[in-house]
Amino acid sequence: MKNVLIALGGVAVGLAGGILGARQILIKKMEEEYQIRLEDEVAKTTAFLNEKFKAETLELVNQTLEKRDGKPRETPEDDSPATTEQLEKVVTALRYGPQVGTVAPAKPTGSLPKRNVFEQPDKKKHKTGDGPFIIDQELFLQEDNERSVPKITLTWFAGDGVLSDESDEPIEDIDHVVGRANLDRFGHKSNDSRVVYIRNHKLGADYEVLLHDGMYAEVVAGEVNTKRNRT
Repeated sequence: MKNVLIALGGVAVGLAGGILGARQILIKKMEEEYQIRLEDEVAKTTAFLNEKFKAETLELVNQTLEKRDGKPRETPEDDSPATTEQLEKVVTALRYGPQVGTVAPAKPTGSLPKRNVFEQPDKKKHKTGDGPFIIDQELFLQEDNERSVPKITLTWFAGDGVLSDESDEPIEDIDHVVGRANLDRFGHKSNDSRVVYIRNHKLGADYEVLLHDGMYAEVVAGEVNTKRNRT
């Protein structure tokens, strides 16, 4: 009887071991099958999304081309999705590709302008363009060590709008010499309501313009006529 029980116990243990081993094998096989199915589903989903993206991109490209050309695009006979290479060619044709749109560096043309006496670094210098412009008194009085800059005194007769030079001769082209608009800004940067300092790059000169309320015809021309009558 004892031997029978021992034999049955051995059979039970072997059966339990077999069941456990079969269970482990089954679980492993199911995991492998599930992994394969999962990878397959991921691949299908990825392919679907890629095709959908290509189709939407191609549609967007066609719409852009229609707007640019003013006519509908021809639809291919087959409904096969566009390849990546085809899309790249279309995008490049629309000037979005890396080969198009790059700007070549500009090539220098001509020679550099010669250095002007007024082009030296100066913290107090005010860039105002090529025409005559107003400067302050300190800049007007500043001496240039490399080149002598003429400093000329002019008189503006507000009564009849005449600008005269140091020889009392009227200046014809006022705008070219001092800039007509600058004669409406006496006192600007000069700390004197009857003086304005003007720099002219083209003529290479600085001007001190004095304001006179009288008329050139009376103050200057009248004196000349008086002197002539006396002689």
